[in-house]
Amino acid sequence: MRTVPIEKWERREEYEHFIAFPNPFFDVTVRLNVTNLLRRTKAKEIPFYGALIYATMKTVNSMDEFLCRVHGGDIVYYDEARPFFVDMDKETHKIKFVTYPMCDDMAEFAKGASAAGKASHGLYGSTGDSCCECKVFISCSPQIAFTAFTAACHGNAEDFTPNITWGKYYEADDGEMLIPCAAKLNHCAQDAHHASMFFTLLQKIIDEAN
Repeated sequence: MRTVPIEKWERREEYEHFIAFPNPFFDVTVRLNVTNLLRRTKAKEIPFYGALIYATMKTVNSMDEFLCRVHGGDIVYYDEARPFFVDMDKETHKIKFVTYPMCDDMAEFAKGASAAGKASHGLYGSTGDSCCECKVFISCSPQIAFTAFTAACHGNAEDFTPNITWGKYYEADDGEMLIPCAAKLNHCAQDAHHASMFFTLLQKIIDEAN
């Protein structure tokens, strides 16, 4: 972890510009190819949503721009973020927020995260309402192959927490399996260039997952 005073931050000008906006957030939705990931998860009986969470966090934890937060008037770069993901009770259809520690093995993480979701009760379960200082919001709308998605946010301009939403995967005309993925980011910390880098790396990690 390292701390940088805002006045010395390389994005100070962008921060001072966008922090004055009532809504400095922007949303980007793309289609990602999950053909190989679906094959691997089905063959190894790995929870697909858990695999998506794993790929998301591997990507986030590889990019400093997604690991910075405002704390005490300074910019703090954390070594690692933790997933704060949405799960849904299949009987009541009510959502709950769950967290689970990252590890290097996709199958181990996906199965552990899935089990944590099933064991969690209530909106926040045993996570508390904050989880940790450096987290990433992740949710999934498996019923909708959306073309655009705008996630809810607190409206705090100094909230740099990325918000990633996955949709319903579907078969394209060429037989490939695609899935929509939306990111809500804060212009104080990231630009479209960083969003492009994020999705490019995310696709690479998905392709190479085993």
